[in-house]
Amino acid sequence: MAKLTSHRALALQIATILRKELLTKYQPGDRIPGDNELAERFAVSYMTVRQAMVSLVHEGVLVRRQGKGTYVAELVGSQTVAIYCELDLYRHPPGTYAALIVGQLQQVLEEARIPSQVFLGTVPAYTKPNKQAVPAEPTCASFLEAVQNQRLRGVFAINSHPHEAWLKPLRQRKVPVIGADVGLEHQIRNDTTSGIGLAIAHLAKSGIRDIALLDWLSAGGVEGPESTRHAFRQAMLANGLELRPQRIAGDIHPLIPGAGWFLFKSVWEASDRKPQALIIGDDHLFRDALDAALAQG
Repeated sequence: MAKLTSHRALALQIATILRKELLTKYQPGDRIPGDNELAERFAVSYMTVRQAMVSLVHEGVLVRRQGKGTYVAELVGSQTVAIYCELDLYRHPPGTYAALIVGQLQQVLEEARIPSQVFLGTVPAYTKPNKQAVPAEPTCASFLEAVQNQRLRGVFAINSHPHEAWLKPLRQRKVPVIGADVGLEHQIRNDTTSGIGLAIAHLAKSGIRDIALLDWLSAGGVEGPESTRHAFRQAMLANGLELRPQRIAGDIHPLIPGAGWFLFKSVWEASDRKPQALIIGDDHLFRDALDAALAQG
């Protein structure tokens, strides 16, 4: 193999490569090459390889046997990556954001030959928002069982708030959990604000001057610098477009049935002058808003 020339953490790079190989090329209980052999393969020092191996042992992926070598842990063959969503996606209409993300993750993991399993909760997609909308306890029993039985080597949490019942044992075993919640070490956020700006710039370049926005102003009605409304106003001004307050609507929670329809009507009927384009900041609003737009003929 070609020498790894990156000055970044070589041990981390090696551990990443070996972790994937252990899932795709080895079986539980198989003996893997020794540290000296791996050092020669990766063209690095013995100590660098040893550091990578120690991290994999701590993860529970490998087992060191005194005087015998290093072996693939018996648990590895039964471990999967969980795609965990508290929403009952069977009640979601096709194409919603959560369903699309789950599908994309399944495809990416399958292409990487990484075993995965989808775990769904029982929270209805269209529960009227209130304090009970987020369950006090996780609703997916099979996910909790998988956590307790140490069958998971990673978790993607989609629309699932961190709960000690599953997050604490995963953290103790250093199982990575990735999601949008601020309580997670590996946090991924949607860059909606940049999307709003790009959409308005494209529309303005096409000669469209009158643009409306449908979104949802989140809990408490607080607008922060990252809100879609703030991004909408900033982009409109940056592109020299007129900003009309009646062109912004979003006071109905998107999970309420018909929210997109009512928000579209509020913008459409605000004046005789109709908007030339509409930006929708929440996927749950899109279907109803589209139906309302088509109903206008």
